[in-house]
Amino acid sequence: MNTPMVQAQALSKTYTLRRASLFAAPQKVTAVDDISFSVAAGESFGLIGESGSGKTTVAKMLLKLEAPSAGTLAVDGQNLATQTTEQQHSYRRTVQAVLQDPYGALSPRLKVGSIIAEPLRAQGGMSAALARDRVREILQLVGLRPDCVNEYPHQFSGGQRQRIAIARAISVNPRLLVLDEPVSALDVSVRAQILNLLRDMQQQLGLTYLFIGHDLAVVRFMTSRVGVMYFGRLVEMGSASALLRRPRHPYTRRLVAIAAARPLIGQEGLGGELPNPLNPPSGCTFRTRCPYATQRCADEVPQLTGESPEHAVACHHHEEIAALVGDSQDYRLQSPIQIQKETT
Repeated sequence: MNTPMVQAQALSKTYTLRRASLFAAPQKVTAVDDISFSVAAGESFGLIGESGSGKTTVAKMLLKLEAPSAGTLAVDGQNLATQTTEQQHSYRRTVQAVLQDPYGALSPRLKVGSIIAEPLRAQGGMSAALARDRVREILQLVGLRPDCVNEYPHQFSGGQRQRIAIARAISVNPRLLVLDEPVSALDVSVRAQILNLLRDMQQQLGLTYLFIGHDLAVVRFMTSRVGVMYFGRLVEMGSASALLRRPRHPYTRRLVAIAAARPLIGQEGLGGELPNPLNPPSGCTFRTRCPYATQRCADEVPQLTGESPEHAVACHHHEEIAALVGDSQDYRLQSPIQIQKETT
């Protein structure tokens, strides 16, 4: 059996807040609560959910910007908590990130050639001459002119800047890219271009993607499997095609219904009472916003169990809800390619 590229087991992250007073007990907020998932080598796995659901915290733990409070996180069979100094240095080349804002991700003081060559010199130990050749090769790979190495980021459009950020990320030949909403700050007309570039690169370079997004149509276009997070927990997980067309969890149903009516979620509320992160609800954390909640939802934490081998749901009543609502719901999200055609 092949080792997964990413393996998370009972992963949690809790933050301790400042004391309100000298004698007050410190308060704690759980950003990620006992989640488990795996990503196969070469696969594209998506994480979706509202802002504050814990998606970016998972990304930070993968990038070793945060340490897990509990559970284990392994990449290519290597536990991140037990890495030696040498292994940590190698890990920086294995995992790279492409972030949301291409304007803030690039130093305005450095030329493009220096931005892309910097990780080559720092992590790859490459000579200046070899780095220059490699930079020009990478620029062509991401669809930019090789002679733009002497230009500054402010001379490029948003889509071109994101191509530069992608070029920097792949310069050290990583195996895993963490893509945290990589097209959400871009114009609709250029999103499809960047998404197609990412898909082409995945095939050419054999990359594995952890894709975090709010735009469900983009997530459907880019990923093969999806995990849905709410209040730090995974509430549904399965193939992107099945989960985003026929969701089972009440939270996922509402997210996808809104997305089917609007390209982006988060433009209107889901309704219901938002939980207090300092005092979360017992049992199912979504019960305060769920019209199907019962006393069992308050008493028991629902576990992520398989409705089928490819689809797991953390809801006590998902079968009853499916029988009540019916399986006729078939949400066909508009693809980024369609959106681009309509705007050009």
